[in-house]
Amino acid sequence: MRSPLELHLYPGNQCNRDCSFCTVFGSPKGWHQEYTAEHLDAAHRVIITSDRGVLKFYGGEPTLHPENVIWAIAYFARTGI
Repeated sequence: MRSPLELHLYPGNQCNRDCSFCTVFGSPKGWHQEYTAEHLDAAHRVIITSDRGVLKFYGGEPTLHPENVIWAIAYFARTGI
């Protein structure tokens, strides 16, 4: 059995260093990039063309830019992923 193909959407590594459980030690001076429709369209194409595709949001603290994450999740929910 083949393993799933994982596609990670990585918006950056910006962090408020406020999670007691974290072992990454991020930095508030990290970088952040907003998802664009082009990013999400490309990710969608990869997932739908793979019979074993899995989408994961990864990197940074999502509550620093919640509108970006919420928008991306809504986008994929509308497409059925």
